[in-house]
Amino acid sequence: MNLVLLHRALPASVHRQRRGTALVVALTCLLLISMLVTAMLQAALTSRRQLRTERHARQAMLLLQAGAERAQQQWTLQETYDGETLRIEVPEPTETQTGEVVIARVAADPQTADPPTKGHLTITAKYPLESPHFVQRSLTISLPQSTPSR
Repeated sequence: MNLVLLHRALPASVHRQRRGTALVVALTCLLLISMLVTAMLQAALTSRRQLRTERHARQAMLLLQAGAERAQQQWTLQETYDGETLRIEVPEPTETQTGEVVIARVAADPQTADPPTKGHLTITAKYPLESPHFVQRSLTISLPQSTPSR
């Protein structure tokens, strides 16, 4: 028995409908891929910003520690030390940034100081100074009443 397959031509409207469906599927896939790529780029940019902020915060802490060591050293050498402002250039991967350390002496209030002190040294570090998104860290050190050992 011979089987003969009969090929019937489909109406033109069915061909157009299939092409339209394929176009909709292709556009939907393109849209999904575009959304995925956009989300990946946003995540990468957010991660980059976060790493930069963490690096700046770490640098500000290092400047603060260096400022605290300098303040203690200067006060040990000279009890009349009232502080200073230091600007430090820090090389970064793409450019050199400037940090600032401000050391200020605050006189003690003899009525509220317990135990009596000669005041406080306030150290403030800002990094990077030129950026509107700088990181600032502060520290206060009490100065003892007794004369520092020399």
